[in-house]
Parts: sequence; C-alpha cells; structure tokens
Amino acid sequence: MHDHDEKRERDRDAAVLHLDERPRDLPSPHDLASPREALALQRLVGNAATSRLITGRAGAGGATVQRATAGEAMDLDESDYEDDGFLAAVDSLEQQKYDEIVQGVYRELAGRSDWQVNWTADRPGRRKRFTARKLDASGRTPAVRPHAMEGQERSLTWLAGVVKGFLEAGGKNPVEVQCAVHGGEFLIACNDVAANTALGQAFARQGNDLRGYLKALARGFGSELRRGGAPTRPSDDPATRSAEHARLTAHSAKAESALGDEGEQYGDVLTAIATKVRVPDDATPEVHAEQRIMTLTGGVPPTMIGGTRRPCLTCYLGLHPEGTTATRPGHLYSVELMKNVDVFRETAESVLRNLFGKMERAGVTATYRTAVPGHHGPHGGTERYGSESERE
Repeated sequence: MHDHDEKRERDRDAAVLHLDERPRDLPSPHDLASPREALALQRLVGNAATSRLITGRAGAGGATVQRATAGEAMDLDESDYEDDGFLAAVDSLEQQKYDEIVQGVYRELAGRSDWQVNWTADRPGRRKRFTARKLDASGRTPAVRPHAMEGQERSLTWLAGVVKGFLEAGGKNPVEVQCAVHGGEFLIACNDVAANTALGQAFARQGNDLRGYLKALARGFGSELRRGGAPTRPSDDPATRSAEHARLTAHSAKAESALGDEGEQYGDVLTAIATKVRVPDDATPEVHAEQRIMTLTGGVPPTMIGGTRRPCLTCYLGLHPEGTTATRPGHLYSVELMKNVDVFRETAESVLRNLFGKMERAGVTATYRTAVPGHHGPHGGTERYGSESERE
C-alpha cells in the first residue's frame, strides 16, 4: 500500500472515531478496566456514542475490542451482560460518575454566598450526598408558618397526619406521607418502601370504598391522643413534642369531620377515596413521597397534594413548575436532585444549569424551614411534622 493510501485510510478512521471530539462527560475505553466495560458503555449510551469512543484497544490489558463503522450497531452477545463481575464493573463506573457530579455541584454551591451547603458524612456502600439551603436576600433561611392551603387541599394534610400516626403505631417509619387527588383517584405515598407495602396491604383488606376505614383511623388516633398518648416517634424537644401533640389531635378531629357528614366541602377528595385509592409499589429506596406520587400520575403534577412535610426543592419544582403561593419549597437534597440525571450524559455544570433554570421559572428565591409554634430549639422547626401540616 502506498503512503498516500495509508494516510487516506488513517484520515477516514479518525473521521469515524472523532477521537479529538470525544464528549468529556463520557469515559474513553482507555479509562475502562476491560473490554467488557466498554460493551457496558454501549448498552448504557447507545451504539452511535460508543462507536465514536472505541479506539481498537482497551486499557492496560491491551485486549482487542470490536470496532464498528459509523452508524453500525455493534454485534454483541447478550451473554456478555450476564457475568457478575461485568455487572459490578458497570455499577462501579456509574457510581463513579454519579459521585463526581455530586461533588462538582457541592463545590459550586459551597462557593456561592447565597447558598449554605452541608456535606453528609460518607458511609461505605452509600453514594455521596449533601443538603443545601438557598438563602434569602438578607443571607438567612426564612422561617414560615402561615400558608395559603385551603379547603380540599388542606384536608389532605390532615389525612396524611392520621395515616402517618397509624403506620408509626404499627412499627413502621414512613418518614413522610403525602396524599393527592388526580384523575378522580386518591393517591397516597410514604418515603419508606416497607411503609408503603404495609399501607397497601391494609387498604387491600378493606375493599374499595376506604372512606369509612380512614374515618375510623382518624377517630381511633384522636382518641389515643386525647387520652394523653404521644406520637410514636416524638421529638426530643419538650416544646416541639407538645406542639406536635396539639397539632395531631386537631388534625385527627378535622380529618374525622371531613370524612363524615360534615365533609361536603371536600367532595373531590371524598369522591376520589370512594372511587379508587392507589399506593405505589415501587421498591426503589430513598425516594420522596411526592416523587412516588408523580410516578403514579405518569410524571404529571397531581391536581392537588398535601402531606406531613414541606416538599423539598426538587419535589417542589416538579409539583409546581410555574410556582405557587399555596406552599413554599424546602431545602435541596442531592439524592432527589440526582434522581433523573443521566450520569453518562450530564455534568455538574449541566445539572446546576437545569436546576437554576427551573428555580427562575418557578420564582424560587429561597428555600424555607417551618416554624412550629412553641418550638425553641436550634432549628426553629421539626423535620417530622413540619411542612404545611402545622396547625394554624
């Protein structure tokens, strides 16, 4: 072969592989431990993207990797995906990219004067994480108690408090409970997978119309509170514990009333409960209740929603993309922020750009903590029954 023919072939190969234009958020096969990880990348990001990355050799081992011409699918054997070591390598690569993005977002927010960021201590086997607060113009985290929730939407917070108390009395830790109405159905979800399972099983034993069952729960929970019973997982702070007790006692009475003959003003909620009640059966851990409800609605914000906690910033932006005066966003949790991030296609910069764009669209200028009446502790609110559920 003549020299000019060899040069033409090299130029053609370089054009196919685009080696100098490799997206910086995708790893090169030279960075991978084996050809099997390169094949994993093909499965995760698609044939075209991988074809541009395969250089003909893997890393240290020097083993040959199949090359594909532009636009041609790689002929892979499905058995390549069945090896436990191979799958572990894929998981390791994905987690590395995830942690890199989380650390990048953390560093950027920590360098800003209008954000307060707290890194969560690393634990073996757990992904890196942080929490962050968007400070207001005065450099503070605003505390909020009053809100504009009224009528039917307000009744959802009462029902959520009753269900949370029921689950805790049964030894479960739902963390939070959210109730929603959408498409004529009543949707209810907890953060905790085991709590959702227990709730779904309890509802299934009661038949279709759960209005009477929920009313009985409200009455029983209220009776226990009036006898002096305390929440199963009370706050360590005496003032907060007292405020929780008073708030839950009031909520149980209001929930019972709403579910009874006096509840005509809650018609949409009552009709939904009588029509169909749905509890998510997703077994994915560490998912906020609002996100589980959005899964049930197909990603569409529900018609109305209320629960035992203020929605975190990520959940708020999903529920109220245009903003709302009915509630205000809680703080930012990296675990929720990263829920729908494709770590092989995004970077810390793109994640932040998307977050800030959504905040601007929704008119979010700060995140909030809840000021619970009677609480004098260092945080000015309780994380368990804070949010929009406090008694007015």
